[in-house]
Amino acid sequence: MTVTSATRRSPNNPAPSDPALGNTSQVTSLSHHLGRTLRLALPVMISRAGLVIMIAVDSFLCRTSKAELAYFGGSVQPQSILLSSGIGLLIGTIVLCAQADGAGDRHHCGGLWHLSLRLAGCLGFAFAAILALGDTLMTWLGQPPDIAAGSGAALRWFAIGMPGLMLFAACNFFLEGISRPWPGTVIMLTGNVLNLLIAWPLVEGSFGLPALGASGAALATSLTRWVMFGAAFLYIHRLPDRAAYGITHGTRWQRGDLRRLLALGLPLGFAVALESSCFMSTIVMAGWLGTATLATMHAAINVTSLVYMLTTGVATAAAIRVANAIGRDSWHDAAKAGWIAMGLEVMVMAAIALTIFFAAAPIARSYSDDADVLALLIPVLGLTAAIIIIDGMQGVLMGALRGTADTLIPTIIYGLSFWAVGVPIGYVFGYRHGLGPLALMSGLGVSLAIAMVLLAWRFHAFTGNKKRTA
Repeated sequence: MTVTSATRRSPNNPAPSDPALGNTSQVTSLSHHLGRTLRLALPVMISRAGLVIMIAVDSFLCRTSKAELAYFGGSVQPQSILLSSGIGLLIGTIVLCAQADGAGDRHHCGGLWHLSLRLAGCLGFAFAAILALGDTLMTWLGQPPDIAAGSGAALRWFAIGMPGLMLFAACNFFLEGISRPWPGTVIMLTGNVLNLLIAWPLVEGSFGLPALGASGAALATSLTRWVMFGAAFLYIHRLPDRAAYGITHGTRWQRGDLRRLLALGLPLGFAVALESSCFMSTIVMAGWLGTATLATMHAAINVTSLVYMLTTGVATAAAIRVANAIGRDSWHDAAKAGWIAMGLEVMVMAAIALTIFFAAAPIARSYSDDADVLALLIPVLGLTAAIIIIDGMQGVLMGALRGTADTLIPTIIYGLSFWAVGVPIGYVFGYRHGLGPLALMSGLGVSLAIAMVLLAWRFHAFTGNKKRTA
């Protein structure tokens, strides 16, 4: 898919919205691209990390009981795959708003936001209905009766917050698409503080409240997600230039916007679902091997997910920068923005990987004091340190391709990498041969490496062809 004519710069919309560009046509210096990418990536990194930090805090509160940590870990994965799929469906909001903003068509962004809100609401309530199945859903996933019951109860509480989180995502993506990521970041950070204040007494039973364990953590997170949506919605309606961006109750989206949003979102949502379901399958297989293995894989993947939120920041910045450049009809700048984001990601992930490798033991003890869990988790975190570099590279490449609106081929790449390679390796070696968490994580690592190589080829080929034909 290529950029639609509705977002191309025309004589009636001559000026790009990139503040660093003013009304000039192109700025291609390395310092410009690196500076703009960093300014966009930093708040998005913090915002996306906030989603996982909220889950990490909940996990920390549940750490005093191996069973409650396993219950919470089991409940996180089904809601995470739905969340990731929904975000993939909505993330076209960033791309379309960034392309419209880059082409100078600011008023169009408000209509896209209204459309995104409606789609987010439908997704949120549909996801809530699925999670409300609770222990039935966990039983379908083959979990033992004790894990199915404990995780299922937490899932029902997670269901309450799914609409609020989807609606918050629509608001946040609109702000990121018009290059204003900090408000959503501040709301996310504030939400994490609120979640901690609510979750602590609900999990441990302080202040006369019953100790709800994993269910209490899920309830606190759901309440916080609704508060976050309310704050983001009010902020957008109070923007000083809301009229210029079409943020009014009477604003309508343009004909074809829903088709374009779904044309971007459906393949992206499916791609994210393929990746997330691959990770979830390792959690499911870990559950087949017992509570210690399940708690281990939940902790390891939570670390991976936390670090990946930093990758998401760079990937989102890459998508916005690439889309802005395409809005200006500059495929040369689009390619440059993508590769510079890739280089930045490698440097960031290498530093984090070294930290995780040398601090594997204290990181593991922050998740659990159980000797069985620690014996499994510490070596798994050493392997995780290497995997996050590869994971970061493929994530940024996917973000850069998202900015070009190229979605079909990357989705096929994800399907082959994760489900033709990663899941079979994990099943055969991790479960059937009983090699456990190390084999499960190795399967993920191989699939991520294959995805990274193929996505790099696709971005190079796609942008190279566009530059030659521009």
